[in-house]
Amino acid sequence: MDLASDLAPVCPAAHYMMGGVKTDLKGHTSLPGLYAAGETAATGVHGANRLASNSLLEGLVFGAIAGQTMMQDAPAGKRKGQALPGSPAPLPDSSPAAPKDAAKNGVAAKNGATAKNGRAKAPPVVCALLTKIREVMWHDAGIMRSGKELAGAIKQLETIELPKCDKSGRAGYELRNLHTLALAMARAALAREESRGSHYRSDFPFRNDEDFAKHSALQKGRDVRFEA
Repeated sequence: MDLASDLAPVCPAAHYMMGGVKTDLKGHTSLPGLYAAGETAATGVHGANRLASNSLLEGLVFGAIAGQTMMQDAPAGKRKGQALPGSPAPLPDSSPAAPKDAAKNGVAAKNGATAKNGRAKAPPVVCALLTKIREVMWHDAGIMRSGKELAGAIKQLETIELPKCDKSGRAGYELRNLHTLALAMARAALAREESRGSHYRSDFPFRNDEDFAKHSALQKGRDVRFEA
């Protein structure tokens, strides 16, 4: 390809999530002893979109603050923590427990099926389901969304049968996490009947500050709620 004369194919892609684990400005989450900072956390400092490279500053600033908070909350190495004020009680954990060797690339690594990077290869069923989730989210929950498409995405995601994690190693846990996240994103987008920031609904093309100038908050097993 001659970049001086040829056309270069361009395609939008997701590289940042404007959301994450809800925290306060010190890194506390709803679970005592668990802290989050950087791109895994949702502090609210970016609003409904993010300026380029601001995530680097976010990681530097809130990473340092979270580290200081952990030292203050755990004097002399004793485990201690506090939950965010007003956090709902955690629901019983229905997730399967990780096998003891999960940290060593999962059970699949025992079978000798490893990729060039040393990680266990994902079983074919996991690869197929990952592709399915990507396709659903791209076509029905992508750059431009509508209520009909989002409802369809949720329906398709809810019908996916996930394999047992202890049979598919690390890839199985990643698949389960991605499936949970995809459902959360689609449900939040469906509940937000407006367009704001990078969230664009073709059936609700305008901003609605009266009803939706709030953060979307989700917890497993509960409906989407909006918080100021």
